[in-house]
Order: sequence, then C-alpha cells, then structure tokens
Amino acid sequence: MYKKLLSGTILTASIFGLSTWLHSEEASAITYTEAYFSKLEYKDAKHDEERLLNSKASLTLQTTKEKQGKVRSTSLVLYPKNQSIISKDRSGNGEVGLKLTRDGKAYGFVTQLEKYKNTTYTLIEQGKGKTFYTPKGIKVRIGYSSKGNLYYKWGNHEVIVRTDGSIKRYDGKEISDKKVRTYNVTKQKKTGTTAEKLVHEAKRLAGGQYVYNGQSLFYGLDCATYTQKIYMNVLGIDIGSTTKAQRARATAVKSVKNAKVGDILYDNKGHVGIYVGNGKAYDMLIGGAKLHKLSHWKWQVAMSYSQKPVK
Repeated sequence: MYKKLLSGTILTASIFGLSTWLHSEEASAITYTEAYFSKLEYKDAKHDEERLLNSKASLTLQTTKEKQGKVRSTSLVLYPKNQSIISKDRSGNGEVGLKLTRDGKAYGFVTQLEKYKNTTYTLIEQGKGKTFYTPKGIKVRIGYSSKGNLYYKWGNHEVIVRTDGSIKRYDGKEISDKKVRTYNVTKQKKTGTTAEKLVHEAKRLAGGQYVYNGQSLFYGLDCATYTQKIYMNVLGIDIGSTTKAQRARATAVKSVKNAKVGDILYDNKGHVGIYVGNGKAYDMLIGGAKLHKLSHWKWQVAMSYSQKPVK
C-alpha cells in the first residue's frame, strides 16, 4: 500500500469543467482516494471470509457481524487455475469489488496487481451499475440494486450479496457455508502470548503477491490489508484497511526504538509492517510479504492497539 496517502483530495469531474457531461446514467464519474475511505469505512468489521463460487471464482466478504451486520467490503476474484477450499497457489486473473461506507453509499473498484498505484473508486448509485474490466480484460458488471442488493455479473454468472450480509447467492442458489475457504488453517497458533500469536500469523500469511487494495489471501494483499488480517485473525480487532486508518485507530504511538513485538510500524507516508522482534519486521511489498531488517525501510513510528474492538 506504498504511496497510499499520496492525496486525500476528492477529484471530481467538475475540476475539468465536465461535471454535467460525466454524470452518466450508470454511475457518478467521481474518483476517490484511500484517504477518503479511511474516514468513512465501518470501524467494527468482525467477520472476514472468502467463499468458493466455482472452480475459478470466489467471493470475499467483510462484515460488521457474521450474520445480519453491515457489509464493509466485498470482491469477486477470478482465477486462471482450478481452485479448492484450501488452495494456496495465490494465482489470479483479477479482482473487482465494492466498498460500502457509513453513509450508505457503494463504490466499485478494480485491484492493482504488483503495482504501487492508487485504486480508483467509482460511486455506484442505488438502482444502477457499472462495467469494470480486470487487468486481464475480463468484463464484470457491478451494481447496487434498488432492493439493497450488491451484485456481480460476468459471462453467464451472477452473484448477489445483501448489504447486511444475510443473503449470498451464486447463479440463483445460496452459497453454502461449506464453501468458505481456509488458508493454512492447520498452521494457526492456538496457544502462547498475544505477541507470539501475532508473530506466528505474520509468518503464516507471508509470501504471496502484492495486490493494491487486495482483499483475498488466495489472490493477494497490500501492506495494510496484510496487517489488518493478522490482527483480525488473532485478536478479532479491526485496525482498518488503509494505512491512514491504522494510524488513526492506534491507541498508542511511540518511537520505533520503543517498538514491542506485534506493533504496527508506519513510515508516516503510506506503508506499514509488523514488528516481530530482534530488529526485524514483516511487510508486504511487490514480491510478497517478507521478513526484513528495520533498516530496509524508513519507519517513523510504532503503533499499538487496544485488545478490544475499536468502536
């Protein structure tokens, strides 16, 4: 998520004198930055999952509750190879998704594979939709129905997700709980101190490929979604999906020399990692999440979080 905070400015078509023309019947032609979502995203996401739709597609879902909560984000991930519930190859043809904010709005996006490039978000008004293309050129229609459903349409397939997460249908059928994917679940650490569990989880989720704004362990993550999943998996704490959100939600900020094992390191620009002790940290960059000496990056502060979900 390097350079994730290049700008907090909302760019509108009116800047170019084209506001009226660019407001199409499908979606508002406005782009938003990660800094914008850091202020509006739900702060209490407690449920994070990915469900297999077919052998080459899956659905990610983050909600404030496991059942009948509020959807914070969802995405459709398309794969070139056949997948299973426990596949670990982390390949992918692309990911398109939707973010919902506390004001009830929905924004469509396409993740960026192996690029440090801000994601462009497009406001999708209720009752409308918009066509997006993955980096491989796959056409996906994303929409927000007048009935309050989010949907993805590609090829002959359709996925529908209720905004409270209560309904998840693929090609007209409910998606079974048995389709929830697990990543290296047998290697999760069940005992030990909180710090030991955080370090273990950082190692367990290491590797993979860098996907800017990536939501899927099986496709790829960026630096902030990597550290976010570590904390959610170990403590059930939502520290935020962007670097700026993680800085804002920290309950204590200290110098790097005073960092404790499990603290999140931040460069005050747009990159985060997790301190694992002995002068080293894991962070997600192009090439995957790896263990580095602290001198490999210009870390400025270390951040810690309450072990109670942030409200």
